[in-house]
Amino acid sequence: MLDARIGDIVIMNNKYYVPKEKQGKEFEVVSEPWNLCGTMVVKLEGVRGGYAMDGLDLICRSESEGK
Repeated sequence: MLDARIGDIVIMNNKYYVPKEKQGKEFEVVSEPWNLCGTMVVKLEGVRGGYAMDGLDLICRSESEGK
């Protein structure tokens, strides 16, 4: 599973249904992960609610890693 951090850039993979307009689009992670009914989710910029972390692929690690 993805180890997402605030500031990471991710894309939605094909594990879940992804609307055509969001396929291949890059999103910034804007929250720490949290557990939602047994699924780890994060908030993505421009996306309502939380998104399951196992439905995301990392594109670019945040530069603030380890700070």
